[in-house]
Amino acid sequence: MDALKFVEELRRFVIDENHEQYIKSIRNINSEGVTDEYWRSAIKTFNHLDADAQEIFSAILRKVQVDTMSLILGILDGNMILENQEKDFSLTTVGEKEPINGTLQEMFLALEEEETSE
Repeated sequence: MDALKFVEELRRFVIDENHEQYIKSIRNINSEGVTDEYWRSAIKTFNHLDADAQEIFSAILRKVQVDTMSLILGILDGNMILENQEKDFSLTTVGEKEPINGTLQEMFLALEEEETSE
């Protein structure tokens, strides 16, 4: 898998599908059956919002997911260094010697910009 395909699949799975699953869960789960207090509160809060506010909530949630993914890819690329990180990361696929990281964050943000500008 090359770098672009990796980023596309990661974005599809982690951002698009995961975001959709969160929103479906919030809309369709009865909060009374939820044992986690924070999740139950989020569901109740979401369900008390009007349709416009629910869309804003959804957009904010997606933005947090995108920012988090960008930070992780930036760490893998070496754009950001973890506090106790002693060496750079090298992300390869089995059987390949060339790393696919180095521009993952840039590719991800370009895909995100392209998608959101349409």
